[in-house]
Amino acid sequence: MTKRDQLRNAVLTGAIALVSTAFAQTEPVLSGTFVQFNYQLATLGADGWRAELADMRAVGFDTLIVQYSRYGEVSYFPTATTVPGAPPPASTLPPNEAIATLAWQADAPAQATHLRIVVAPNSKEWTMIPEVRVLDQGRNVVAGRGYALTPAPSGTYLDPNAATGGKLTDGSANFAWQDMVGWQLPGGEIAVDFDLGEPTAFDRVEVQFMRSDVSAVELPASIAISVSGDGSHYLSLGRPAGWNDATTTGADMRSWDPIGELLTAAEDAGFQVWLGLALDPAYWEGKFDPTASAAGNTALMLQLEELYGASPALVGYYLPEEIDDRSFVTPTAHEAMTTYLAAMADAAHTQVGRPVMVAPYFGMRPDGAAYAAWWDATLAKAELDVIAMQDGVGTRRTTAEEGVPVYRALKAVTDARGVALWSDLEVFEQTHGWPVDDLAWQATSAKIATVRNQLELEAPFVAKFVAFAFPDHMSPRAGGAAARLYQDYLAYLKELDP
Repeated sequence: MTKRDQLRNAVLTGAIALVSTAFAQTEPVLSGTFVQFNYQLATLGADGWRAELADMRAVGFDTLIVQYSRYGEVSYFPTATTVPGAPPPASTLPPNEAIATLAWQADAPAQATHLRIVVAPNSKEWTMIPEVRVLDQGRNVVAGRGYALTPAPSGTYLDPNAATGGKLTDGSANFAWQDMVGWQLPGGEIAVDFDLGEPTAFDRVEVQFMRSDVSAVELPASIAISVSGDGSHYLSLGRPAGWNDATTTGADMRSWDPIGELLTAAEDAGFQVWLGLALDPAYWEGKFDPTASAAGNTALMLQLEELYGASPALVGYYLPEEIDDRSFVTPTAHEAMTTYLAAMADAAHTQVGRPVMVAPYFGMRPDGAAYAAWWDATLAKAELDVIAMQDGVGTRRTTAEEGVPVYRALKAVTDARGVALWSDLEVFEQTHGWPVDDLAWQATSAKIATVRNQLELEAPFVAKFVAFAFPDHMSPRAGGAAARLYQDYLAYLKELDP
């Protein structure tokens, strides 16, 4: 046995011991969270994560699970196309799960009393805009101003204060649904009209757009600028700006390493981190090739190990395919998923010496016995280390009471197979989207009474609770309902240990 093999075995032995020491019932408290990178979280930086982890530490958290290191074409670590110090290719679109700025630059200084920004959508479903800026030598001449929108925004992404100064000129461009104005299937074009009151100089227009493949939000093809003296007769100015022209991504791709920054902060705070591997968005459409997925994620795991394996914070890998109780019940589908899980567990154990975790879920009216039997057959071949079962309460698929039989049945299986059973507890409350209504998916932070009920009912069956997800729905940094849930949870902890 080589020294490298000995080191891997030593690491694996310690890592397995780490997740195997807590098969018994846990206390009804959260001790970790998933982290799903979006633009805001991917650009927090190490100092921002230190502050975030300090808030987590204050309520007893010690574990982070990164949802994925790569989603579709977007990687949250340095790659061959995003090498530190190298500029991005001019033709590269801004990253997925990000806010991107499309800039129109005047050929010469211009002026207008009425200015119209015309967006040419390129979306299968949604176009989302958080902010618009009209600049004169760097000064935003429309900051706080009112504007008119044609057509009107859609669904819950309205802009009720547009006429006097709404979301597009408030100076806030967070990757947060409530901060954006949205159009569903907008058709030919979207117009944003400004009445500047008098001839006003400008030389640049910047419009920020959301890109989120998983939420069917796509970037537009271009923006064009027209000007008018009377608000009736408009003259096109210059040529439309597309993504191959004056584009910025909202993040410096030359130093793009969100995972490295998170791990640095985690090391300082004494957190344990599980790194999610890659997820193909086509998975949500039922497209899954176990052989190709195993090969791709094994290669990615080795790449991440080379980049971050020396970090004392890294303890294991998370497989981001969320396995439900309905999609893999046929013998063929079950065998495909088992093949994938077995290959990934073997690769993690033998090639990098680390444990692996999955976070499956169950749907409405779950059959706990049947789902437990499915997992029993799966674990007979796939030597997973942790199952963090989603409780489904936040998505309204089920209630904590309905989930208890699932956890009870699954605990008997995981105990017999030597697998740690955790709860992936949803600390959000879905407000729109199926099964609530037909609008686009939206959620707010859960109420503390609901979270307490989840904790108390699930605690007898699980070894650990991890939240989905603190940064979005429980962080003081996020403000609003998330900050209230944080304070209410602090009060709950004081009740447990006065």
